[in-house]
Amino acid sequence: MNERMRSHSSTPAHSSWAAVEERKSTHGLDLPAASVIAYWGFTLVVVYENLSGFVWWITNFEYISRLVRHLGYPEYVLNILGPAQLAAALILIAPGLPIVKEWAYAGALINYVSAIASHLFAGDGLNVFVVAALLYSFFTVGSWALRPASRRVTRTPWIGDTRASSWLIATMILVLMLIVALLSLPLIESLSTRVPL
Repeated sequence: MNERMRSHSSTPAHSSWAAVEERKSTHGLDLPAASVIAYWGFTLVVVYENLSGFVWWITNFEYISRLVRHLGYPEYVLNILGPAQLAAALILIAPGLPIVKEWAYAGALINYVSAIASHLFAGDGLNVFVVAALLYSFFTVGSWALRPASRRVTRTPWIGDTRASSWLIATMILVLMLIVALLSLPLIESLSTRVPL
């Protein structure tokens, strides 16, 4: 009987089940396969959207140029967004790189939130572009939240783990910089009249 149990435990089905058991989420849900599928589904949508943005930039897609002008941006903003979207897509699909992935997620989310704000400020209202950017924001946050441990940054200290003196020093530096920025406004204003735009 003992030999039979040993042979059963070494079967591929048993080792697969053990791997599934190891992938249980930290929330106690016994849905590892569903969370992996959801992660990849969300991630592939975000990767595709970013690659599309890059393709639109590289092919000089006229509609996007008109849209950027409509929003009041100079067309060269596409020269910034296009390569950034390619970088985000490559980083999000690549294995590992957890710290760089945090930046890619942040960049993608900033892109979508900026698109929402731009359309609303341009007076477009709740149009298809705003709804699409809202959906892509949702997929970005979903991908970020569902990413597996190999794609996460290791534990960082909570606010409570940081010494109060560190917060005090950081706050004092920010207040000092704010005062310098406010006091330098007259100087910047006088210089700006001499520099043509």
